[in-house]
Amino acid sequence: MSELSDRIWRARPNLPARSHLLHQEILKFLRDAVRSGHLRPPRGGVVEHVRLDSPRDKDEFVIIGGTKDFKRRRTSARLFRHDGAWLHFTMTLRQTDTAIELLGYNFELVYPPGHRPAWIRFDLNFEDHPNEIRSHLHPDNADIIVPAPVMTPTEILHLMLYGMQPSAGRHPRAPTDRMTPRQRARLLWSFRSRSTTNPPR
Repeated sequence: MSELSDRIWRARPNLPARSHLLHQEILKFLRDAVRSGHLRPPRGGVVEHVRLDSPRDKDEFVIIGGTKDFKRRRTSARLFRHDGAWLHFTMTLRQTDTAIELLGYNFELVYPPGHRPAWIRFDLNFEDHPNEIRSHLHPDNADIIVPAPVMTPTEILHLMLYGMQPSAGRHPRAPTDRMTPRQRARLLWSFRSRSTTNPPR
């Protein structure tokens, strides 16, 4: 898997030359999402909940959006999507003379209760992390690791705010583990039969 991880890393995107410019880019993106109605107006404004910190030394910076809560409690959320889902993120960066180096990130979208999957997280692990695939996503299970491209923060936020939506039609998809036996039988019939006989009732 190291070859795949290296290939993903080599395709990483360029970032602004300074951390404060990246912070401003994220703020603008989220403010535009508020104006378009895809992000609910946060209490105190977007700038209140997306901050740029320097917790380690003068060369490393962290951009934090929302509040990380490992129990994923709604009461801890600060950045809500229009449908009640919420998100939080953390990025760690190193400033060099000419650019900023992306060290790691995690962006998590948590859906309202009853949705499957319950949450999705995009991770870029630090270089010394034991995971073979540095850039990946977790679909509602920290033990399931799906390789994913390294993305800019606004690319991930675009997916979370404008994509990754629940089914919006009259007949949304339902996980098979929540189907009744009759529903499973009808689904199986639809795949196996092309005749004109009636489906099982």
